[in-house]
Amino acid sequence: MKPRIYIDTSVFGVSITTLNDPKSRFMREYARRFFSLRSGYEGFISEVVLQEVGMAPAAVKEALKPLISGFPLLPLTPVALDVARMYRTRFVMPTGNESDSVHVAIAVVHRMDSIVTWNLKHMANPAKQETLRLINSSLSLPSPVICSPLEWVSSLDVEEEP
Repeated sequence: MKPRIYIDTSVFGVSITTLNDPKSRFMREYARRFFSLRSGYEGFISEVVLQEVGMAPAAVKEALKPLISGFPLLPLTPVALDVARMYRTRFVMPTGNESDSVHVAIAVVHRMDSIVTWNLKHMANPAKQETLRLINSSLSLPSPVICSPLEWVSSLDVEEEP
């Protein structure tokens, strides 16, 4: 069975960035490699991804449409909103930007195996993942692995070696 992966908006955005500094080129390359390996996972997005893309400039929206259109949509449920609120009230996620906590909560409630994100500060942050795991455990919810496209691509590369 293929792993079920929630893909947050940052991965899509980075994959089309036109910034050309070394860090942006590196991140863009790994976002694109992640999408090129799509046969190795089941990818999902949510209404939050669509909302965030909807706020982007018209040219960015147009560039992202074909990329996001092939992914199944996970609904934003009342339970996910409650879990996201709990992440914020326990200060594991920022209170000013609710979307980070909602991305994680949607993936948790829908029992994704992983969350792939370039948001290293608030989501793919090892210091926060233990607290998320404890909160999720107290709610009898799973804790998906939260990682960057670099980590995901690297894990697939290792598994394919003889």
